[in-house]
Amino acid sequence: MTPFLWQAAGLGGFVILFVLAERALQSRSPRQGAERQARATILAAALGGLVGAPAWWQNLPQAFPWPLPGLAAEYLAVAGLAFALGFAMILWTGTIAALRLGAWMLLVCLAPLSVAIYGWHLARFDLSAPVTWAFATVVALLILGATNALLRLNSNERGLSGPIDTAIGTVAGLWGLVLFAWPEGPLTQIWPWPGDPLTTRLIAASFLSVASAGWLSEGRAERRIALWIAAFHGAGIAAATGWTLATIGTGPILYLIVWAGIALAALWGLVTDRAGGPATGSTPRG
Repeated sequence: MTPFLWQAAGLGGFVILFVLAERALQSRSPRQGAERQARATILAAALGGLVGAPAWWQNLPQAFPWPLPGLAAEYLAVAGLAFALGFAMILWTGTIAALRLGAWMLLVCLAPLSVAIYGWHLARFDLSAPVTWAFATVVALLILGATNALLRLNSNERGLSGPIDTAIGTVAGLWGLVLFAWPEGPLTQIWPWPGDPLTTRLIAASFLSVASAGWLSEGRAERRIALWIAAFHGAGIAAATGWTLATIGTGPILYLIVWAGIALAALWGLVTDRAGGPATGSTPRG
């Protein structure tokens, strides 16, 4: 199948899934105005990660606007699936606080990356390629949708993150900040893609998004969503790194160790939280 046909098939599948899912959500929990728009933004992001992840994992030509190293493509696929899972849980939970959590994750991930792209990395893009314009359009729409959601949706409760959420957010956030601010460091265990700062910043943006979920969740149900995202993302990063180490004999083992630790910590947080009682949202479903 040619790259164009792959893109057309992916777009067609995305549109069909979006229409069906939006109708199902509206039937289950009718929303209007800013709430429906915020939910649609998060739904689009979830489906984008779900549809894009298989192509990113295979590192197919024209699946992304710039060529990715193999391990980075796998990390991107892991992030896509982890965020799709988290956003699906946000949509199912249906609280205002959950919608705000999804909006924060999108904004923290995409806004700094967009600034970096237009400020330092625009030369990496083939402006004649359809995937470039598709990427730019999707990112712009998600940023606008997330910003609008945060400006117009007010939560009636702002709780503190739990200790495990905070610890995960701190580790993932510091790592993401270092990679994003200094994308060409000297140690391949921390900077696995020397000479490719744009890819480093892409992966850093996904780490920052995981961190924002841990830091900015507003209620117990939202904190559990943040833990599920960290568990899936951490396990996926560790598995991809382990596969690389097993197949080619070299790779950033520090990523395996740290992100496996994050996954285990998140699972421990979920187990111990469940022992405390049923999760409830901080705001009612509408």
